[in-house]
Amino acid sequence: MLVCVGVWVFAVAPVIIGIWEEKERTGLSLRRQMRSRADRCVECGYHLKGNESGTCPECGHVWL
Repeated sequence: MLVCVGVWVFAVAPVIIGIWEEKERTGLSLRRQMRSRADRCVECGYHLKGNESGTCPECGHVWL
C-alpha cells in the first residue's frame, strides 16, 4: 500500500506543480498587462497618470 501511494505521488506531483507554475506565470503577466493599460505601475499597481519622471514613486520601478 505504501509503495502504491509513493508511486502515485511521484507520478502526479510534477503535473500539479506544472499546472500551478503555469497559472502563476500567466496570472502575473495578465495582471501586468491590465496595470500597464490602466496607467499603473506593473510592479506595485501605483497610479502613474501625470508622472513624467519614468520612475514609480511608490516602489522605484523604472517604467519608461
